[in-house]
Amino acid sequence: KKEMTENSDNLRSDSKKEVNYLIEQHTKDLDERGLEIEKTQEENNKMKRETSAKENDYEQKLLKQGEEDNERFEEKLKAIEIQSKKKRDHVESEKNELERKYLSELKTQNANFDSLLKNSDEKHKLSTKADKR
Repeated sequence: KKEMTENSDNLRSDSKKEVNYLIEQHTKDLDERGLEIEKTQEENNKMKRETSAKENDYEQKLLKQGEEDNERFEEKLKAIEIQSKKKRDHVESEKNELERKYLSELKTQNANFDSLLKNSDEKHKLSTKADKR
Protein backbone atom coordinates (compact mmCIF):
# COMPACT_ATOMS: atom_id res chain seq x y z
CA LYS A 1 0.00 0.00 0.00
CA LYS A 2 2.84 2.28 0.78
CA GLU A 3 4.14 1.81 -2.69
CA MET A 4 0.82 2.77 -4.21
CA THR A 5 0.70 5.85 -2.07
CA GLU A 6 4.21 6.77 -3.14
CA ASN A 7 3.32 6.14 -6.77
CA SER A 8 0.18 8.16 -6.35
CA ASP A 9 2.13 10.96 -4.68
CA ASN A 10 4.77 10.81 -7.40
CA LEU A 11 2.07 10.97 -10.06
CA ARG A 12 0.46 13.95 -8.35
CA SER A 13 3.82 15.60 -8.00
CA ASP A 14 4.67 14.93 -11.64
CA SER A 15 1.22 16.12 -12.66
CA LYS A 16 1.63 19.32 -10.62
CA LYS A 17 5.07 19.88 -12.15
CA GLU A 18 3.65 19.37 -15.61
CA VAL A 19 0.72 21.73 -14.92
CA ASN A 20 3.10 24.30 -13.45
CA TYR A 21 5.36 23.89 -16.48
CA LEU A 22 2.39 24.35 -18.84
CA ILE A 23 1.20 27.39 -16.87
CA GLU A 24 4.74 28.83 -17.06
CA GLN A 25 4.89 28.18 -20.81
CA HIS A 26 1.48 29.71 -21.30
CA THR A 27 2.54 32.76 -19.27
CA LYS A 28 5.74 33.08 -21.35
CA ASP A 29 3.70 32.80 -24.56
CA LEU A 30 1.30 35.48 -23.31
CA ASP A 31 4.21 37.74 -22.37
CA GLU A 32 5.82 37.22 -25.78
CA ARG A 33 2.54 37.92 -27.54
CA GLY A 34 2.06 41.00 -25.36
CA LEU A 35 5.54 42.20 -26.36
CA GLU A 36 4.78 41.51 -30.03
CA ILE A 37 1.51 43.44 -29.74
CA GLU A 38 3.32 46.32 -28.03
CA LYS A 39 6.00 46.31 -30.73
CA THR A 40 3.37 46.27 -33.46
CA GLN A 41 1.48 49.15 -31.78
CA GLU A 42 4.71 51.15 -31.53
CA GLU A 43 5.41 50.51 -35.22
CA ASN A 44 1.85 51.53 -36.09
CA ASN A 45 2.18 54.71 -34.01
CA LYS A 46 5.51 55.48 -35.67
CA MET A 47 3.96 54.97 -39.12
CA LYS A 48 1.01 57.19 -38.13
CA ARG A 49 3.39 59.94 -37.00
CA GLU A 50 5.41 59.66 -40.22
CA THR A 51 2.25 59.69 -42.33
CA SER A 52 0.92 62.67 -40.40
CA ALA A 53 4.23 64.52 -40.87
CA LYS A 54 4.17 63.76 -44.60
CA GLU A 55 0.55 64.95 -44.84
CA ASN A 56 1.43 68.18 -43.03
CA ASP A 57 4.46 68.69 -45.26
CA TYR A 58 2.41 68.06 -48.39
CA GLU A 59 -0.35 70.37 -47.16
CA GLN A 60 2.18 73.13 -46.49
CA LYS A 61 3.66 72.66 -49.96
CA LEU A 62 0.20 72.82 -51.52
CA LEU A 63 -0.66 75.95 -49.56
CA LYS A 64 2.61 77.59 -50.60
CA GLN A 65 2.07 76.57 -54.23
CA GLY A 66 -1.50 77.90 -54.06
CA GLU A 67 -0.28 81.23 -52.70
CA GLU A 68 2.41 81.47 -55.37
CA ASP A 69 -0.10 80.58 -58.10
CA ASN A 70 -2.48 83.22 -56.74
CA GLU A 71 0.30 85.84 -56.72
CA ARG A 72 1.19 85.00 -60.34
CA PHE A 73 -2.48 85.19 -61.29
CA GLU A 74 -2.83 88.57 -59.57
CA GLU A 75 0.29 89.87 -61.34
CA LYS A 76 -0.97 88.66 -64.73
CA LEU A 77 -4.41 90.14 -64.05
CA LYS A 78 -2.86 93.46 -63.07
CA ALA A 79 -0.69 93.44 -66.22
CA ILE A 80 -3.76 92.72 -68.36
CA GLU A 81 -5.71 95.50 -66.64
CA ILE A 82 -2.83 97.96 -67.21
CA GLN A 83 -2.51 96.91 -70.86
CA SER A 84 -6.28 97.20 -71.33
CA LYS A 85 -6.30 100.69 -69.78
CA LYS A 86 -3.42 101.76 -72.04
CA LYS A 87 -5.32 100.51 -75.09
CA ARG A 88 -8.52 102.28 -73.97
CA ASP A 89 -6.57 105.49 -73.35
CA HIS A 90 -4.88 105.18 -76.77
CA VAL A 91 -8.21 104.57 -78.53
CA GLU A 92 -9.79 107.49 -76.64
CA SER A 93 -6.85 109.71 -77.63
CA GLU A 94 -7.16 108.67 -81.29
CA LYS A 95 -10.93 109.30 -81.17
CA ASN A 96 -10.41 112.77 -79.69
CA GLU A 97 -7.74 113.53 -82.30
CA LEU A 98 -10.05 112.44 -85.14
CA GLU A 99 -12.92 114.46 -83.68
CA ARG A 100 -10.69 117.57 -83.56
CA LYS A 101 -9.45 116.94 -87.10
CA TYR A 102 -12.93 116.44 -88.59
CA LEU A 103 -14.39 119.32 -86.55
CA SER A 104 -11.60 121.54 -87.87
CA GLU A 105 -12.30 120.35 -91.43
CA LEU A 106 -16.02 121.00 -90.97
CA LYS A 107 -15.32 124.52 -89.66
CA THR A 108 -13.02 125.17 -92.61
CA GLN A 109 -15.61 123.85 -95.08
CA ASN A 110 -18.31 125.86 -93.33
CA ALA A 111 -16.19 129.02 -93.52
CA ASN A 112 -15.48 128.36 -97.23
CA PHE A 113 -19.15 127.71 -97.86
CA ASP A 114 -20.13 130.91 -96.00
CA SER A 115 -17.52 132.82 -97.99
CA LEU A 116 -18.75 131.39 -101.28
CA LEU A 117 -22.35 132.09 -100.27
CA LYS A 118 -21.45 135.65 -99.34
CA ASN A 119 -19.63 136.14 -102.66
CA SER A 120 -22.54 134.59 -104.51
CA ASP A 121 -25.01 136.88 -102.71
CA GLU A 122 -22.87 139.92 -103.50
CA LYS A 123 -22.59 138.93 -107.15
CA HIS A 124 -26.32 138.41 -107.30
CA LYS A 125 -26.93 141.83 -105.72
CA LEU A 126 -24.50 143.44 -108.15
CA SER A 127 -26.12 141.62 -111.03
CA THR A 128 -29.55 142.71 -109.88
CA LYS A 129 -28.40 146.34 -109.55
CA ALA A 130 -26.82 146.23 -112.96
CA ASP A 131 -30.00 144.83 -114.44
CA LYS A 132 -32.05 147.61 -112.87
CA ARG A 133 -29.96 150.29 -114.45
